[in-house]
Amino acid sequence: MEGKVNGAVKSCSVRLGQLKSLKRGSFDANACLWMSGLNVIDLARWRELGVSETYHKFYKQMSGGGESREAIALKASLLTFQDKVYALDDKWALSGLGHDYYIKPQSIKNAATLHYNGNMKPWLEMGIPQYKSYWRKHLNREDGFLTDCNVNP
Repeated sequence: MEGKVNGAVKSCSVRLGQLKSLKRGSFDANACLWMSGLNVIDLARWRELGVSETYHKFYKQMSGGGESREAIALKASLLTFQDKVYALDDKWALSGLGHDYYIKPQSIKNAATLHYNGNMKPWLEMGIPQYKSYWRKHLNREDGFLTDCNVNP
């Protein structure tokens, strides 16, 4: 991965500098974000670069301001992986199936993985109907965890 730690599909429709919650500092405002639904990690490089330590440092610096742990974790991740993401081909992961009604069936067919990001997850009643079948065919109806969660197939 050319020395990078994380292989992921990059998303340049949003850049670090556009995130208002990030205080201006030592980051590239033009850096693209990445889709976190699929990550290929080089663990040897991770250890070599001390990624865990960097993440914990950012997390600790950002804590204590009243933000949720999730918000702090997201910002810490974005800063930790800046310049450490190797761009995978877009076909590795297709996102948007939890919010975008206009994804072409051919794009779905060509994708290696599907990412139902957004509020309309396929297991919820409000899931986008035309995308539910892709998820449903992999649903294990015998799984007790899914039964307990009241999944809506």
